[in-house]
Amino acid sequence: MPVKSAASPSDWRLDFARQALGGEMTAARAITINVIGEFDPGRPTQVATNRAIELAAQAAGVPATIEWIGTHALHADAASALSSADGIWSAPGNPPKNHEGALAGIRYARENGRPFIGTCMGFQEAAIEYARNVLGIADAAHAEIEPDATNKFIDYLSCSVRGQTLPIHVKTDSRAYDCYRSANAIEQYYCSMSLSRENQRRLNKGGFRIAGVDPDGDARILELPDHPFYMTTLFVPQLNLGADNTHPIIQRFIAAAIEQSAAR
Repeated sequence: MPVKSAASPSDWRLDFARQALGGEMTAARAITINVIGEFDPGRPTQVATNRAIELAAQAAGVPATIEWIGTHALHADAASALSSADGIWSAPGNPPKNHEGALAGIRYARENGRPFIGTCMGFQEAAIEYARNVLGIADAAHAEIEPDATNKFIDYLSCSVRGQTLPIHVKTDSRAYDCYRSANAIEQYYCSMSLSRENQRRLNKGGFRIAGVDPDGDARILELPDHPFYMTTLFVPQLNLGADNTHPIIQRFIAAAIEQSAAR
C-alpha cells in the first residue's frame, strides 16, 4: 500500500513556480508526488524527503499529496502504479526491496516525460537504468545489490563521502545552473557509492549529461536536457534547505510537477 502524507498551504503564491520555470505558467492545482521506495520513518533522509516536498509545495502555494510506492508494486506494473504522478522521486536510503521494480519506475518517468528527481540511491539507480535501457549495457549492476556481478556500474568509492559537506561546480550550460543561478554550491552527502570516471563518461556521451562535479571532476549531478525535468544528485539536497526552507533543485522539480498537473 502507498504511504501518504499531504501538504495544504493557506494561499496560492504562484510567483515562486513562475520564477522556477523562468516564465509564465498555467494556474496551478493540487499535485501528486510519487516516491519510489519503501518508506522508513527511522531514516532521516527519507523523512527529509517528505518534508522537502511539503515545504516546496507550500512555497509554491500548491496542495501536495506524497505517496511512497513500493518497488514490488512497480515491478508488477509500473505504469499503473505511477499513472497519477505529477512528479516522481527516486528515494535515498537502503537499496530497494525490489531492484528491478525501482528501475521500472525510473524508466517509466524517463520514457513518459514525468518530472523526475533521484537523490543518493536514486542517482545510482537512475544511472543503472539509463545504462541498461538506453546505452544497451545489459549487465550494468550495483555492487551493493549484486556483489558478485561482473560489471559493477555503481561501485564503492575509494573514499566515502558519507556525512561530508563538499563543494560542487555546476556547469553553466546546464539546467542545474538554471536552478542554482550560480556555478558554485555546497551540498551534503549520505552515501559511499557512485560511478567510475569511465562510466560517467559513457553516460555523458550517451546523453545523460554531467551537470555538476566535485573538485576532483567526479559527477555529482546528472540531467537529461530534453526531458521536461529529469535530474539526479549523488548528494541529498533535502538535507540542505536554505533560509526559506527550500532547495533550488527541489523548487524546480515541484514547478515542473505543477505544469504536469495543469496539463492533465
